[in-house]
This record gives sequence, C-alpha cells and structure tokens, in this order.
Amino acid sequence: NAMQANAINASRFGIPLAWFQEALHGGCAGATVFPMPLTMGASLNVTLVERMYAVIGRATRACGANIAFAPVINLWTDPRFGRFQEGFSPEPTLSAHYGVAAVAGLQGGTDGNASTYLPSANATVVALGKHLAGYGGAMGGLNGGPLVAGEREIRDVYLKPWRAFAAAGGRGAMPSHQTVLDVPAHASSWLINDVFRDEYGFGDGLTISDCNDVNVLMQFRVAANVSHAAAKGIAAGVDQDLQCGHATYTRESVEAALAAGLLDEKAIDAATRHVLTAKVASRLFEVPFTDESLQADAFDTAANRA
Repeated sequence: NAMQANAINASRFGIPLAWFQEALHGGCAGATVFPMPLTMGASLNVTLVERMYAVIGRATRACGANIAFAPVINLWTDPRFGRFQEGFSPEPTLSAHYGVAAVAGLQGGTDGNASTYLPSANATVVALGKHLAGYGGAMGGLNGGPLVAGEREIRDVYLKPWRAFAAAGGRGAMPSHQTVLDVPAHASSWLINDVFRDEYGFGDGLTISDCNDVNVLMQFRVAANVSHAAAKGIAAGVDQDLQCGHATYTRESVEAALAAGLLDEKAIDAATRHVLTAKVASRLFEVPFTDESLQADAFDTAANRA
C-alpha cells in the first residue's frame, strides 16, 4: 500500500501499479496450499478445481495482487521435464476443461472479457495463463527446447486449451520460452496477435513476457541488440517485459527502435491500452489499496482447507 501511494502520487495521471503473484496452487505466503495441478487433474473433478481457484483468487487479492500467474495449461508430453507437475494433464481436452475451471474460479465466472470489470476488487483477479504455447512439448523434456510440430498439430493439440481459455474470457497470457514453428514465441506475431488475439478472441487481454525472454531474443539470433529485441517483442504483441536482471522495454530502447523505424507507434499504443485495460478492469482506479483485514477470511482458514 505504501508503494502504491508513492506510485499514484508520482504519476501525473494518478495511474496505480498492478501487482502479480505466482498462484499456481496457492494465492500467497500464509494462504492455503492446494495440491499441484497434476494432482488436481487426476481428480476428474472440474467443480472442485474451480472452487480451489476461487479460494486462490481471494488469497491473491488479500495479498495485494490483482494478477494471478495461473493457470498453467501446458501439455507436458515427456515426464523428464522438470515442471511436469505444473500442468493438469498431457491430454488437451482435459487441460482445456481445467483451464476454463481455473478462469471461472479466479475471475468469478466466464461471462466477461478483458474489457469488462472483474466482479470484485477484493476476491477476483486477472487469470494470466502460462505458457503460450507448446512449452511442454520440448524435445527430450528439455526446458526451452524447441517445439517440433507442424501447424495442424499445434492447433489441434497444443493450442486447444488456449482456445478454450480465450473463449472463457481469460484475461492474460505469458508467452513460452521456446520456438513455435521455428520462431521464438516472444517474437511471434502469428501466435500472439493473429491466432490468440484475433482468431481466438483474446482481444485486448494482457500479455507479460516470461522472465527475461524479450531480452533472450538476442540469444535466439533474431534481434541484433536491445532496441531491436524490444521492437520485436512489442510488435509481436508482448505488452510487458518481465525483467529479471535484464531490462529490455526501457524508454531508451523503445525510443531507439522508433527512431530506427523498427517499431510502429501503433504497437506501443496497443500495448499501453492492454496494460491500462487490465488495471481498469481490476478496479484499481477505484480501489488501489488492499484492505489488510481481508487476510482473516482469505488465507489459511478451516473452510479453505476443507
């Protein structure tokens, strides 16, 4: 709350900060910890999964965040992958059903979209799914290994849960670490803009990069420098740069990209619109501060454990 007050007072438009929280199977330190999604998936109980994510959403808000980094709807196809337990199932139809249940729980239903208000500033959050798309299909179970699949398999298998996620009104997404059709996901306008935003109806939803992955476009050899990487990411539809020691979306790099003709100002406008839409829909402009009394009912209560 103190940081929020400082940010609002420092902004000439009074724009509040958005906060995110890892919320895969629990909403915050001190809140109830639920089974990992692979175990949730083994329940074959979509209603129970929705109820758990409703509890996670309330805990995430009580923790001070309006964005939940959940659900993970990757299809892990090799049990040697070190993050296998984060996905509901290697089966696309099951994962699609559980992804929709998670959206319903976190966002308070499936009848909204990125541009509508969340039902509650105290109990519902932006569901930001991970990782768009095919992250779990890496060869040999190697983290960040390429997805070797044609477009038909990508659409029929790896994108099936994402199509359901968008149709259910999922409001956020994090692109994958790896390549899709030989293009890094964070540089793939086909994946993010053409398919997910336009074709599947994600629209003005918020995308946040995975850790340093816009910067990593230089290691993929598709960007020559930081400003080139920033241009590639923004043009591909990656709205925000999750910076884990490497800042790519800086004022300097974006201005250099504009000056070099690498980036259209309309792409910056779109990214800004998506960020502000998520803040407005989360009711941060009306309720920017977190009510500390929410923790009593939202954290590790007997009802939540039950």
